[in-house]
Amino acid sequence: MELAGDRQLEGWCREHGLPLAALLYGDDGYQIQRQRDKLIKMAVTAFPDFNLYTADGRRKVDMARAVDSAVSTPFMAESRAVVLDDLDLTQQSAEEMDRLWRLLQEPPESTALIITVRTVPLDLKKKSGWGSKLRQLCDKIGLVCSFPKPSQGDVARLVLSQAAKLGASMDREAAALLAEYCGGDTVRALNETEKLAAYRGRETITQDTVKLLVEPVTEARAFDLTDKILRRDREGAMAVVEDLLFQRESPVSILFILSMGFADLYRAAVAKRAGIPTAQAQKELGYFGGSAFRYQRALENQRRFSLDTLGAVVTLLAEEDVHLKETGVDAVTELETVITRIFMVLDREGKR
Repeated sequence: MELAGDRQLEGWCREHGLPLAALLYGDDGYQIQRQRDKLIKMAVTAFPDFNLYTADGRRKVDMARAVDSAVSTPFMAESRAVVLDDLDLTQQSAEEMDRLWRLLQEPPESTALIITVRTVPLDLKKKSGWGSKLRQLCDKIGLVCSFPKPSQGDVARLVLSQAAKLGASMDREAAALLAEYCGGDTVRALNETEKLAAYRGRETITQDTVKLLVEPVTEARAFDLTDKILRRDREGAMAVVEDLLFQRESPVSILFILSMGFADLYRAAVAKRAGIPTAQAQKELGYFGGSAFRYQRALENQRRFSLDTLGAVVTLLAEEDVHLKETGVDAVTELETVITRIFMVLDREGKR
């Protein structure tokens, strides 16, 4: 049975017990690892040295050994577990996958085969591909559960909980910034929380602490560029551009994320002026999961500008995107020029 999220998975296990096979995949690495460990605990009730076999799926897996372990009789226990952790199908050979297919087609009753996919996305577009076949076979004898990327609000709440467990104090603004800096990566956010807690000791973790110790993902830096433009901070905006270029981010990708930020503002402004409720607008415009925070931020910022001004910036960015792709101009110079032109558009509104 195909499920989504930890609640459905835990509900299935309460009703049906230990699955013969479980495929856990998606963008929430923290929940995937957490649910993997829960399934292992269900399957391995004694002598883990004998009843648990784990293979690192990020490299070529010795499926012969995995199969041998799966068909072995549990040692003084009712069940055992074989874990193919973070399985990268692109690293596996056809011969090894054939062994896995046969195991899934004739699964031993006393073994739980637990497969996780976190780092390399599972390709489910090709119906005849290995990803689709793996999902189909696991679904037939057990369960398949997807874990979508968590919202930044979810990550921030988890960070606050983790800080409390570590005996550290963290304000909500710092937790929100950390979630943003980690790009919704829960595992990284929790690791960074431990680092921040160790650094601050009994003192409160603030936004300044996060800025000092945590390196933001490129997307967060690009959104920081949008924020600095909205605050009319020319010097700060250009400093962000320099940082992104130093990190070898291409001018085209910076322009794309900048365009995305202003498109969010324009959509939020149109929906707000049309009187569409926030929840309905988010749903109809496709701001789900980890992208929901973008709409919330845009909704807060759009009120500072007219619809005409936001529309003019979106049009400017769209035209520049075409210009960059169709001509051989210096992309860095063009990026700096278009940012200057955006400031000019925003300044015209400020003078009205």
